[in-house]
Amino acid sequence: MALGIGPGDEVITPSQTWVSTLNMICLLGATPVMIDVDNDNLMITPAAVEAAITSRTKAIIPVHYAGAPADIDAIRAVGERHGISVIEDAAHAAGTHYKGRHVGWQGDRHFLVPRDQKHDLRRRRADCHRTTTSWPPASVA
Repeated sequence: MALGIGPGDEVITPSQTWVSTLNMICLLGATPVMIDVDNDNLMITPAAVEAAITSRTKAIIPVHYAGAPADIDAIRAVGERHGISVIEDAAHAAGTHYKGRHVGWQGDRHFLVPRDQKHDLRRRRADCHRTTTSWPPASVA
């Protein structure tokens, strides 16, 4: 949301990911561009990211997977060369470090919980993957 990603934009992400990553891209009206992961480490590579970039690419979402970090420095370098933001998805790698730093803090954007009710309601609905039109969902209330 903070990057202004919307209809007509593309967001590069790995094909090996959880549905939440794709849902957020689609909720913004953008098109997910899923790229293959490396067979040895199940992460996207800078070369694969570079090959997938088009004039419509607005962001790159590397996913740190199974407690292992993606090569975020190299992926950020690709993004910087093309003026494309990097958003880290570290949901599958809580507590994981990359070059001495916790994963999830090296990207251009991080997930925030806003105090503004309008934006917070939109975020909470997205958290539920649009499974409800009211908050809280009956299953949680």
